[in-house]
Amino acid sequence: MVLFALIGLLALTPSGCSESKPLAKQTKPSQQKMVKQEPVKQKPVTASLSSEPSTQEDSTADPQSNLKPKIDAQSQTSESASTANDQPESPDQPTIEIGAQWTRLSKSREIWIDKKSKQVMFTGIVCLNDGPLEMFICPARTKEHESVIAANCLAKEVHFALVLAKVNPGQPCSWDPNYRPAHGPTIEATLKWQDKATQKTKSQNAKQWIRNIKTKKAMEEKWIFGGSTFWTDPDTNEEFYYADAGELICLSNFSTAMIDVGVESSQANNGLLYETFNENIPEIGTKVYVILQAGPPVEPENKSDKKADGKGAEPPVVDNSPDTQAAKAPPKANGK
Repeated sequence: MVLFALIGLLALTPSGCSESKPLAKQTKPSQQKMVKQEPVKQKPVTASLSSEPSTQEDSTADPQSNLKPKIDAQSQTSESASTANDQPESPDQPTIEIGAQWTRLSKSREIWIDKKSKQVMFTGIVCLNDGPLEMFICPARTKEHESVIAANCLAKEVHFALVLAKVNPGQPCSWDPNYRPAHGPTIEATLKWQDKATQKTKSQNAKQWIRNIKTKKAMEEKWIFGGSTFWTDPDTNEEFYYADAGELICLSNFSTAMIDVGVESSQANNGLLYETFNENIPEIGTKVYVILQAGPPVEPENKSDKKADGKGAEPPVVDNSPDTQAAKAPPKANGK
């Protein structure tokens, strides 16, 4: 017992205690240098109609067109999906073959030009295949109730494309004091679409989709690129292209029309000249490719309508006809 007590006593002496090592000196965490990072620029997701990359044509229009600078400036804003007409994004896949001769002008719009042949092509959707007509083509979400095709672009974008293709407008129709038809280049429209039953591409002259109400025969009259005009809001100085409200290609006379029919054609219900040629039009919702080709110009009835230098007409008066008396306010995207 004494021996065990002695051993325990020795264990409590300082010489028997195990020395604990001091804690290691903690180093301060290294200070990270603040590096300024540039934000990642993401490319907008846009639809592509063909396998070729979309390009913006860097072209200068013919100086004869007095509307080109205005349309050029406004067309740049149409690259975004949101526009004055709140147009939907273009579909991802083509339904017909797009040849290499076509140059796409917009990433968010399906609109092309072929400079060599002076043609313009854009897409639309069949929106009416049974009923009387005041328009043949209107921009989407404007006048689908009286048009066969709702275009996937604005009227001013088609105007701009025609100018890039060296097709310059004349002048819209007027009633000052009497009716005078539009004058300028004639326009032929060809339609292409994929037949749902055969999955093959069909092609037809646009006039085969339009019937004269009285004769029941396909339309024979000419279309004329008059060119519409702009309206400036005096309060905001914002410019509006009148045809964007619906009058892209017309079948009744409008002094706001971009492309007008070349004969006097009333917009009154009891005076309408045209209706749908039902059996020739595919089902509603069919995607259609509209190809515009310029032809020989129609000269003005009154030679004094021309400018002295012969380079085009003076800007038209747009509120001098019965159908435009209410057009002193900006065109509405929806409705007349």
